[in-house]
Amino acid sequence: IGADDQQSRLYRREVKENLPTERDETSKLVSAIALVAGTTVGAGVLALPAVTREGGFLPSTALLLGAWLYMTTTGNLIAEATAATTANTGRKEVSLLSIIELSLGRIGAFSSGAAYIGIHYALLVAYISQGGRILGEWTDAVVSGVPTWSLSVLFASVVGSLMYFASDESVKKVNNALVAGLVALFGGLLVTVLPQAVPENLLHQDIPQAISAIPVLVLSLVFHNIVPSVVSQLDGDLKKTRTAINVGSAIPLTMFLLWNAAILGTTDASVAAFDPVEALRSSGGAVAFVVSSFSLIAIITSMFGFVYGLSDFLKDLKQRMGSFSEEPLAKGKQLQPFLATLVPPTALALLAPDIFFNALDSAGAYGISVLFGIIPAAMVWKFRYSKEPKFSNPVRQLVPGGKSVLAATGGSAVALILSEMYQTLSPLVG
Repeated sequence: IGADDQQSRLYRREVKENLPTERDETSKLVSAIALVAGTTVGAGVLALPAVTREGGFLPSTALLLGAWLYMTTTGNLIAEATAATTANTGRKEVSLLSIIELSLGRIGAFSSGAAYIGIHYALLVAYISQGGRILGEWTDAVVSGVPTWSLSVLFASVVGSLMYFASDESVKKVNNALVAGLVALFGGLLVTVLPQAVPENLLHQDIPQAISAIPVLVLSLVFHNIVPSVVSQLDGDLKKTRTAINVGSAIPLTMFLLWNAAILGTTDASVAAFDPVEALRSSGGAVAFVVSSFSLIAIITSMFGFVYGLSDFLKDLKQRMGSFSEEPLAKGKQLQPFLATLVPPTALALLAPDIFFNALDSAGAYGISVLFGIIPAAMVWKFRYSKEPKFSNPVRQLVPGGKSVLAATGGSAVALILSEMYQTLSPLVG
């Protein structure tokens, strides 16, 4: 009996030592929050003042709050759909393609896959183009004549090499450090720029112009591509996942609101259209360097999430070619998906280096509305209300309101698409 007791104590000790500690769980949650925040703070924040300047601070603030509420809702819907896929398939790691295929079938998966690839390529083109442009501003201060295309290639190569050759844990630490640096630089910018703000500049309002900025406002709050990874990172704990999504997206929302106030407060709305952020980067001195550093880090942290998201998606797609079967995701990193992720957008950035704002607007109006607006509502509707046997394992509902909320979520995305199509086509018809 004594030997059995001793063996039992050793077993309990071994189990206790192998169980995750509260500190480990907190670290996971903090990393998940940082991943959501870092993915969200990207090229969108750089475009915000340029697209909200004519609409005015107050209308754009109201619309930005509405966009955040909408995007956190759809992000939580994707998390719920991820958990439902795991519960009904037994797979711990699932891609967005797997989730869409299970809920909406092969046609839904193929069409959504095309939208997913299109969105990521459009955003990566914008990131690589702007990253090369910022590096060009730095090199011009030292030596002139360095072609911007070479700096775009350098930027994409350095970020891509770091993500491919470094371990996931190392990239996670780099991302956490960059997000911390981003917040510190942002604080420095506010301290420097806010005292120069003129209150009268914040009173300008033009509702139609503000509404036209909605696609970029929505785009600036995208983190949805990494939601399945967040669910997996947090071991399927939906309560913690909701915290990671809500807190992780609220951090950049707060930054966006303060950033918008600082930049628009120092900008005269009556002046002809221009990019206030680029004007600050070109102004010289310490402020210009801080703005450039903030811009570059914002792009890098966002690239981490989008490169991982697209490369994992392409890796999953490669496994499914021909069979479209429910195979588990491959372990480790594969070179082909990484090259397929970075080479095409780099080439497009070289061909059209000034595509930044057009890429953001198109991605926000069409791709984001479909993939991260309509699709999440449709998936959760199917998981919750379908009577098919493959949906027999329900999970915790992260978004209340039932069918009416799901219908409103999908309907809002359809309305945005139709509005953007009208604005695009009306000048041609008229």
